[in-house]
Amino acid sequence: MGESLAPYLAGGHREFERPIVVDTSKRIRPMVFPSGIKVIENINRHTIEFYDLNRDPSEKRNLIDELGPESRSHVAAMRSFFGAHRLRRSGYTPPTRAF
Repeated sequence: MGESLAPYLAGGHREFERPIVVDTSKRIRPMVFPSGIKVIENINRHTIEFYDLNRDPSEKRNLIDELGPESRSHVAAMRSFFGAHRLRRSGYTPPTRAF
């Protein structure tokens, strides 16, 4: 699971083979797919955003309502990833910070 981001952070260009994910304490789940698609789910607000970073790198146009099946498959993949990798411990509630 893991792929180094060091070459990219050092200013180089790198083609990624797997999605990049971030788990935040604000219960926001972003995932960037190698194709340039970015999906963001905000658990607290019950919202989903869908961007094509190749065409819209500034994330100005949320395409979630325009793409139909394509967006649903990306959202399902993101939810599957976070579902498979969440901490499951009796009595555990994920911490969140109010901002």
